Amino acid sequence: MQAKSDEVVITITWVHIAVAAIIIVASFALWNFLASMLGPGVRLSTNKREYKPGEEVVLEGWVNEGFLTPSSSIPVAIEVRGPLGVVWIDQTTTDGSGYFVSAFTLREDSTAGEYEAFASTELARSSTTFRVRP
Repeated sequence: MQAKSDEVVITITWVHIAVAAIIIVASFALWNFLASMLGPGVRLSTNKREYKPGEEVVLEGWVNEGFLTPSSSIPVAIEVRGPLGVVWIDQTTTDGSGYFVSAFTLREDSTAGEYEAFASTELARSSTTFRVRP
């Protein structure tokens, strides 16, 4: 005769651990995406990833108040730093769609290397990078 047991055995395998890890990472990624869409934010990009000295750099972006709600007439401070320090400072204002643009021409003697551009408002900040090659 066999005794009845209330014992339950749970087996956790590496597959279970991997699936749990994927779910956790996906949840954090989704949270970060939703937080950027729901809260105030600034998006910044350049028209190219790489430039030569003497070329025009166009910085453009969008400012939103919350979930896909554009912010109009918002002041945006622009700063670009290169290997030797600040190369461009500008202030612009968003249009009715939350869009802004700032452009400048690199000097002919610009230093090759990685450059970082920043766009800042009272509530948010964004950055992007580009390269200058001789």
